Amino acid sequence: MNSLYQWQQYYCSNVDYFLRADEDTLLVGSRFEYWLNKEFNAISSRFDQKVIFGHLLRNSPVLRNPNDRWYVSFEWYDKPTYPDYVGGPCYLMTSKAVKLILEEAKNHKHMPIDDAFYTGIVADAAGIKVFDGSQYFGFAFTLSQWDHSCDKNGIPFLFSIVDEDGEYDDAHGGYTKALNIFKQYGSSTCSTFS
Repeated sequence: MNSLYQWQQYYCSNVDYFLRADEDTLLVGSRFEYWLNKEFNAISSRFDQKVIFGHLLRNSPVLRNPNDRWYVSFEWYDKPTYPDYVGGPCYLMTSKAVKLILEEAKNHKHMPIDDAFYTGIVADAAGIKVFDGSQYFGFAFTLSQWDHSCDKNGIPFLFSIVDEDGEYDDAHGGYTKALNIFKQYGSSTCSTFS
């Protein structure tokens, strides 16, 4: 992640945002742009462009079992829980937040749990506000698990999903099929808010 953040600052530091997404994440660009303009820009302005949006994890315990995939030793981090952080396959941060994270990360012992480290520990120390955008950043391809909420204009909140079980990755044309379903989902399945 540090290398990716450095790349962004070196080649694209003049952009307003940096969207980080895993290779198995699908994103509907028109919805993303809609919510960027309708919600994220205003929030970002209120917090001096020092923000991160994503699937928020609160009070996550630090796993101390050395056999666990997400093991963290006391040497790496000595508190029992992480600060609030965004985790998972897709999140959005301002370019200013990326810059501040790179500067602040130099003051911390790096650890292998990159989401908790960069968007939690380091972001917290750098004064970056982390926002829960779970309704926008989905964690499943399964249609029944999607949040079917929309705004009063009928625009779904959800604009990104991930193939967490590999079901579409394994199927011929799976991602194309999943993206088509995801793009179509909306007007007929929306629960609108007024």
